[in-house]
Amino acid sequence: MDLHMREVHEQKNVTELIETVLERSNYIDAMYACIALKDRRSQGVMPLIQALKSENPCIKWRAAAALQHIGEPAVEELINAVNENSSDMTPTLWALGQIGDARSVDLFVKGLCHEDGINRYIAAEALLNWDEPRIKTILINFKNDDDEYVRSVAEEAIKSFGPK
Repeated sequence: MDLHMREVHEQKNVTELIETVLERSNYIDAMYACIALKDRRSQGVMPLIQALKSENPCIKWRAAAALQHIGEPAVEELINAVNENSSDMTPTLWALGQIGDARSVDLFVKGLCHEDGINRYIAAEALLNWDEPRIKTILINFKNDDDEYVRSVAEEAIKSFGPK
C-alpha cells in the first residue's frame, strides 16, 4: 500500500471519505478511502447504508465494498437494510457474506429462497462458512435448485461436510 495515499485519506473527514468511495471513478482511490473508513467505523456506517438505496448500481456496490471493509460494526444495519428492501439486496447480501458474522446466518437461510438466483448463490456461498449440522441439512435441500451456481455451492457444501 502506498503510504502517502493512506496518509492523505487518513487526514480526510468521514464525509470526504464517503464522497471518495461513492463518487470517484478511480477504484484505487476509493479503496484507500474504504481502508481509512475502517478506522472510523461507527461514523461511516449510516451514510453508506443510505448509499445502498441509490438507483446507481456502481454506488450501491461501492457502498457495499466500503461496508464490508468496516466489518462487524455494519452488520446490524446491513441486516436491517436487507429486511427493508429484500427485492434489491444483492450488494447488501454480498457485503454481509464477506463480513461473515454469525448474526447473518438466518438471513442467508432466508436468502436461499429468494426469487433471484444470484441472491440464492450469495446466500449459499456465505453459508459455507458455518460448519453446523442445520446448515448442512439446509444446503443439501438446495442440491436440485434451478440455478446451477446454487447447485454447485450445495454440492460443495455436501462434500465439505462429508457424506450425508
